[in-house]
Amino acid sequence: MKFVYFAASAAAALAVVPVAAQAQHSDHSAHDTHGDVQDALEQDAQATLVAYRDALVARDEAAMRALFADDSMVFENGKAEGSFAQYMEHHLGPELGEITEFTFTNPTVNVRMVGHVALGH
Repeated sequence: MKFVYFAASAAAALAVVPVAAQAQHSDHSAHDTHGDVQDALEQDAQATLVAYRDALVARDEAAMRALFADDSMVFENGKAEGSFAQYMEHHLGPELGEITEFTFTNPTVNVRMVGHVALGH
């Protein structure tokens, strides 16, 4: 069975990336790196979402599972699905058993930064 349009809100597993504190000094020129850190976080989040989509297309459960922290929560279409393990067992796993191919048309990845947290879909 081929699905040309597959719409789902892929859950985002968020990782906390520690940022080294700048030593206090009178030269504040190093503080200009805040935008670079935000850009790197946004790029990491986008790469994670693309990796999830690629693993879904490949129907690669191990690759999908590797993207989620053990204590992450999955939300699909606004509904809490539990941990990724629960989501795989009760929702996505059975679908992968029935669906032989995923095709995304015009895939997009959107990330919005809120402080040092990337929210993506």
